[in-house]
Amino acid sequence: MAYLLDAIDKKILEILQQDATIPNIELAEKVCLSPSPVHGGLKT
Repeated sequence: MAYLLDAIDKKILEILQQDATIPNIELAEKVCLSPSPVHGGLKT
């Protein structure tokens, strides 16, 4: 199954490639989202 990535998804992946240990809260701040959508997106 193919997934379409939007700009936010791509930014999240870019940040995680640089630092896979970044806390969810800090990652959410960097992409201007609350932690819940970021966490939900990482789980899928």
